Amino acid sequence: MEDLRDDIKSLLLSSTKRNFVLECATGTGKTYLALQKVNQLYTTDSKILIVIPRNVLIQNWIEEFKKWHYEDMLSNVTFVTYVSLPKMAGTWDICIFDECHHLSERCREALRSFCIHHSLFLSATINKEIRNYINLKFTEQEAIDATKEYVDSYKDDTTKMRLLKYFILRTYFDNKKNSHFSAFDQHFS
Repeated sequence: MEDLRDDIKSLLLSSTKRNFVLECATGTGKTYLALQKVNQLYTTDSKILIVIPRNVLIQNWIEEFKKWHYEDMLSNVTFVTYVSLPKMAGTWDICIFDECHHLSERCREALRSFCIHHSLFLSATINKEIRNYINLKFTEQEAIDATKEYVDSYKDDTTKMRLLKYFILRTYFDNKKNSHFSAFDQHFS
């Protein structure tokens, strides 16, 4: 089990992605792995939200921070239950969804009012509906950010506008599953 955890830790810490799903068996060390990534991303200005199913888990998280010598981060951490999650809308640098299979439809709706820069979803059992939501909401945002970064790398405003039109129309055609997309692609190449 420790070898698996070390492999996951290595992948997690070497990745530049902003959103992670840690769906691992109970006892794998999901909390430890999440804290390793938080430590990598942490600055003294970081706003960290940890979403838990029950308040009784707050003490467990505090003990884990202390166990791995990250207690200095605790002043930047806010704990909230899934029930109270909608009250925490706003901007968060890092958000951990512990036991994310508790992410109800109400919570998913509330997350529309959140701006989360980095997220970690932890669970041993994520159902298909939650997994699809995570992939759609959080992976799509990474693609949008990457597209913006790519477009911004061009100095010429005309090229930037052409690329933006391309990405917007491509997204539209992808969403409509338009069969004429390849002709559209050729037009912009």
